[in-house]
Amino acid sequence: MHRAILRAGAISLVALTAPAVFAQSDSTRYTMAPTDDGFVRLDTVTGAMSLCSKGDAGWSCKPMENSGKDPQSDIDKLKSENAELRAELRRLEDEFIDGKRGLSGAPKPEFQLPSEEEVDQAVDYLEGMIKKFRERFEHFGDKTQPDHRPPNSTPDPTPSPDSTPAPTPNSLPGAKPGGTPL
Repeated sequence: MHRAILRAGAISLVALTAPAVFAQSDSTRYTMAPTDDGFVRLDTVTGAMSLCSKGDAGWSCKPMENSGKDPQSDIDKLKSENAELRAELRRLEDEFIDGKRGLSGAPKPEFQLPSEEEVDQAVDYLEGMIKKFRERFEHFGDKTQPDHRPPNSTPDPTPSPDSTPAPTPNSLPGAKPGGTPL
């Protein structure tokens, strides 16, 4: 019983507010623009235009001639284009979601790990590159080092004429020969 009362209240509320909603939409359906002879009335729902003027019998509105093509044919054309585009969009979305790629519907490529032979080839190639790099680096080092020593050899024990010998305890000032420094 409580539900029946609520339903009746909801129906009466809708019935009371419906005329106000429809009246509001009718009041904004037409727009008017003044002209020299009267005004132009535009039906915002259909797009039809009428020229309204005051005559002997009062105000009258006559439909205006459409200077261009029939707007309904343009509307129909746009509706069909819209339907085609929506169908194309649906098709593309379905292809994307299903994971198909390309226009022919070919299956998507799967990732495959390289075989052992391919890995060996890649490692061999990398080793060759490192060997060439090392050879070029050593060749470059040979050109920049004046004595052309191998990089791991010990230095030459003979001093160069430009260098002075390191001081020894006997060569310090005030040292006695064969004795200890002060």
